[in-house]
Amino acid sequence: MDTPTNSSTPACRGSHNVFANAWKQIRSAGHASSKPARKRTTFAICSAAIALFAFASLGLTGCGQGGGGEGQQTVQSAALPAAAQTTSTKFIPTFLVYYGGGPALTAADTPKLAKFDLIDIDRFRYTDIGSQTWAAIKAVNPNSQIYLYEDGVEVHNQQDSSAQVSLNNLGRFNVSRGHPMGSVNGNHPEFFQKDAAGNRIYSAAYSNPAANSYYYLLDFGSSAYQSYWVTAVKADIADQPWRADGVFVDLCMTFAAAAGYNATSAWYPTDSAWSTAINSFSSAITAGVHG
Repeated sequence: MDTPTNSSTPACRGSHNVFANAWKQIRSAGHASSKPARKRTTFAICSAAIALFAFASLGLTGCGQGGGGEGQQTVQSAALPAAAQTTSTKFIPTFLVYYGGGPALTAADTPKLAKFDLIDIDRFRYTDIGSQTWAAIKAVNPNSQIYLYEDGVEVHNQQDSSAQVSLNNLGRFNVSRGHPMGSVNGNHPEFFQKDAAGNRIYSAAYSNPAANSYYYLLDFGSSAYQSYWVTAVKADIADQPWRADGVFVDLCMTFAAAAGYNATSAWYPTDSAWSTAINSFSSAITAGVHG
């Protein structure tokens, strides 16, 4: 399956053109694992995707800020072999997004979910239907692809105590969770992107400085960070019972202005520099998760 990424409009961020048609959404108020008040859209024009075929190798998908709009671009990254790509035979494949703390899924929802070619969902939904939601859906439609949400380029400083099944980002700000490279803040201050004055950059839209809640932007162009991310995602998703067909990787923005950060990155101050780094991230994590 290809590795994609996206651009534009603050809602979801960074998606590729795999299943980019006919998107549908169920919106709900945030679960404990969801970013406060962060709206993730149904429409994503681009994304990064890696797939877990036969539960052997992990598929990855990156998201962006869907919703259409001007100036959207597609950042291409390394494609997987044709045999390992998620495809649909439908002329217009369908895609369902279900994030946050909406109603628990029940057995009655199974045939509705199984109508979709691709489902983008939080990992904590794994036990909603008969203690194995993914298997229930695939029993009705073996071709449904299930992708789990993961933040690609940020770390939240207040999710260290969240259960692994409830994470939607690295969840390793000041704790390692057994990661061989340690924690992000404690062991890798070089991962944090900074502005020209040396201040850490964070999401202006979704951070809350008054509550000391920050979604910090990390150095996605760094090979060390890319390796850190891959190791974390393997531990948190690929090696867990809730692993699915792939991972939807959010915030793989084609250009910084679409992401809504509080300052310009001194690391990647131009659209060209930013885009090149995002391409590097998408390609590296795709290869790494499949490695």
